[in-house]
Amino acid sequence: MKHKKASKGIFVDVAVLIVCLAIATSCLASGMFAKFVSKSNGNDLARVASFNVNATMNEDSAGEETSTRSYTINMSNKSETAVRYTVKLTFRDSVKDVVSAKLGDKSVNVSSDGTTFVWENAGTIPANNPSVSVPLVLEIAASAAGGEYDFDVGVSFEQVN
Repeated sequence: MKHKKASKGIFVDVAVLIVCLAIATSCLASGMFAKFVSKSNGNDLARVASFNVNATMNEDSAGEETSTRSYTINMSNKSETAVRYTVKLTFRDSVKDVVSAKLGDKSVNVSSDGTTFVWENAGTIPANNPSVSVPLVLEIAASAAGGEYDFDVGVSFEQVN
């Protein structure tokens, strides 16, 4: 009786040998790489600074006959960081060519619709500062000095650091 060879050819034998060597090499290599792996743990803690600001406005002088009206904007910053403030003065009706406004020593032009004055980044208040006062002066044209002007003042704050 003749027995046939179990091999299917030299190419199949070489392919099986390469696969066996690749498996053995990967087992040995993974053991080597495991020596260089390390573990790391960590944690961190962050604290958010408090934000505590306030603004009020007082009327210093106003009169039906005068063309100047003076106010004081009082602001306090009890925050842990300095704050930058912006002041916005908004009239109900247009005051173009009738009212000019000055915040401290800064003048700005009225908006194109004649209702809004905005002092962007008008100033900075240091951290933990109990109070800062800024004068707001409205100059009213002599021809309109006896009129009433309804307006709102808004102060917005932004943390600096």
